[in-house]
Amino acid sequence: MVEGRPWPFTRPTRLLEVVGVPSSGPRFMRLHVASASPFARKVRVAVRELNLQGQVTEVPTAVAPTQRNVDYGQVNPLRLVPALVLADGRVLPDSTLIVQFLDDFAGGGRLVPSGAGKWSVLARHALVQGMLEAAVSVRYETAVRPAERRWEGWIEDRWSKIDDTLQVFERGAGELDGPFDMAQIGLACLLGYLDFRFAGRHWRDECPQLAAWFLEIAERPSMVETQPNA
Repeated sequence: MVEGRPWPFTRPTRLLEVVGVPSSGPRFMRLHVASASPFARKVRVAVRELNLQGQVTEVPTAVAPTQRNVDYGQVNPLRLVPALVLADGRVLPDSTLIVQFLDDFAGGGRLVPSGAGKWSVLARHALVQGMLEAAVSVRYETAVRPAERRWEGWIEDRWSKIDDTLQVFERGAGELDGPFDMAQIGLACLLGYLDFRFAGRHWRDECPQLAAWFLEIAERPSMVETQPNA
């Protein structure tokens, strides 16, 4: 760690150094999750793809708009899932950060490659993350906000962002033939979330290549074991 600058404001070269995880000995971490959250599912899939189930304990955590979980706020003041609590009590509060950390923890380069390929994965993942955020915001707007206060133009704008970005992946579907990396995990969780919360959108009609890819990916054990439920 950098002297005088407490974690997480240090700048070491590896995430393991940021959080100070020991290089040997027992390693147990707690992962706060909610089954319906696509962000939590992204991490849960990563845990399984990296074979870290024995070192990460999932903790079901209730989070919902307007329903303040005071106890969980002591873990993550944002009261969002997922959050990963390390063995020494420090917390990683973001799904992207957690996946990168777990990949590093497992040896590195499996979900986020090194070298030039890293930036391609991170760029595609950023697009996926934007779609996930848009989809969850639509869910809140349509399922939580009172009907008389909903902003239909705002909802349609979010759907247009999702639809346009899905077309980017549809046109570049050939890139999905590579390893099941962080961007692909996120995309699979996004498509699964659309099926779970917005079955009437029929995204497959406009994205047949993505549909074929997802049909196969959805059968991976990591995806089957993390299917959402209400």
